[in-house]
Amino acid sequence: MTPLPSPSEIMQWLDQAATELDDLGKRLEDAHIQLGDCEAEYIEKLDEALLLVVEEYEDKEQRLPGEDIRLAKARKRIDFEVFTRYRKAKRLVEALSLHARKLESAVGARQSTLKGLREGMTLEGYGKPPPSGHEHPEWRSM
Repeated sequence: MTPLPSPSEIMQWLDQAATELDDLGKRLEDAHIQLGDCEAEYIEKLDEALLLVVEEYEDKEQRLPGEDIRLAKARKRIDFEVFTRYRKAKRLVEALSLHARKLESAVGARQSTLKGLREGMTLEGYGKPPPSGHEHPEWRSM
């Protein structure tokens, strides 16, 4: 069985995790802004292409195909780079969000471990506070 880290090791890890979460939050905010810009450009180009598809059918006096066919024809007209930027931005937001959730979960687990150590569970094994004078030396300074 792996020994539990010391309280100071846990506190150090929590400080680093808090810094990383702060950085992730800033990166996620930037990624959301970028996604919004890319999505707006993609939707604008898709709408323009859809109008062209509709105009073609109207000019030929043909019945419009179903929406899925119209969208497929319109997507073929959009610059692939516009679509690629949109997908990359969307995936970046998803990846950063997943990383943040995992880190938040790990922080919660470490906080629980720290709470258990503070309550003396590891020293007595039954959750009873340690006898006076037997506290972990690091707790005396906190």
